[in-house]
Amino acid sequence: TVDAERQRMDAERNGLMTERDALVIELAALDALKADGAKIDATNVDAINAYNARATDAVNAYNQKKQAMDGKIDGWNTRNAATKQREDAFNDSQQSWKDTCSNRRYREDDEKAVRAGR
Repeated sequence: TVDAERQRMDAERNGLMTERDALVIELAALDALKADGAKIDATNVDAINAYNARATDAVNAYNQKKQAMDGKIDGWNTRNAATKQREDAFNDSQQSWKDTCSNRRYREDDEKAVRAGR
């Protein structure tokens, strides 16, 4: 179950990374929009108002997506920390079991009994 949980967390992380990459692309689009704003004729009030409305909508949409993404990342970080603790506890118990068993003597009678089904 530890391995399955790790795989699920890794898959979720990959999905979050894909969403983050989409946000990076959207941020680049905002930079392009900023460059478009620099090209607007400063005397054309209608063009300035239209640009401001478009820029405000784009920035607000980006901020909402960024805020949602931050929430998803925070949630993943919390779940990942809990998963890491469970993994560490499991690995510690495994190591303890290995340490305990490695100190035991091997007896041929035990092997014969196991092979005989006793």
